[in-house]
Amino acid sequence: ILRGDEGYSISGRFDVAPHTTYQLPLQFISKDKGIYNTLLTVTNFTKETSVKYNISTLVDDAPAEKKITLNGKAKEKLHYSFQVNPFIENGIVNVSSTIPILTFNDKLEFSQDLPSPKFEFDAYAVRNGFAAGIISFHDPVSYRSIFYILEISFDSPDPEETIPVATTSRQSATIKIPVHNPSKTDVITFEVLFKEEDLFGEKEIIINPNETKIYELIFSPLRSLERKSYISFINDEQGEFVYELLLKAEPPGMSILAPLSTPIGKFASTTIIV
Repeated sequence: ILRGDEGYSISGRFDVAPHTTYQLPLQFISKDKGIYNTLLTVTNFTKETSVKYNISTLVDDAPAEKKITLNGKAKEKLHYSFQVNPFIENGIVNVSSTIPILTFNDKLEFSQDLPSPKFEFDAYAVRNGFAAGIISFHDPVSYRSIFYILEISFDSPDPEETIPVATTSRQSATIKIPVHNPSKTDVITFEVLFKEEDLFGEKEIIINPNETKIYELIFSPLRSLERKSYISFINDEQGEFVYELLLKAEPPGMSILAPLSTPIGKFASTTIIV
């Protein structure tokens, strides 16, 4: 007989052969973590005696089955599948995840006559960054559960456009980039990201609903160069928009001074404007 917290179960009656020891199977399944207690009373009907056992069980979070690490690119769907460890023989389990950018079927069927099922999901992020969480599989009949840890790193999306920019060193060039707000109701703020020291511009741009605004980026090189650079406009809801810049700065032209002449023993001077 069991008296105490729910979750414990045993067979109601069993027989023990003379001069033998019987291992009494006790099963416990919990719905949640915590400390569970019960009193087990075993009665010998032949001798009319009873033995009582105090049983306590500590239930904590189970370790993850596996950690899955993936790499993807923003604005591109990432598809992945993996085989789920068979933690039940037969039945349909519920699937959930703490990662909001995943889409998947929330049911998965297990059958002892078939190989372990594969779980498939799609991940889609609108901007670069890192997503982490768990994917859980829960059996509503036995209350058994397992989970997997998932980590995904997303790179920036491909450039929307490649913009060539040419100037002369120590002379500035203005790069004009149209940025559109597709929302019909909301004012949107885009964070503007660029790294190079010879690029100058505002760090954010605010755009009214359904409006296009010209963002001006100043390219002001101090020396001749030729390189690629990138500028990104980022909003958590609208996503990330990247533009590739092909920057080129030519050496400055040569300035020729007027001829200088002076008699022997004297000097002449001129002024150079820098």
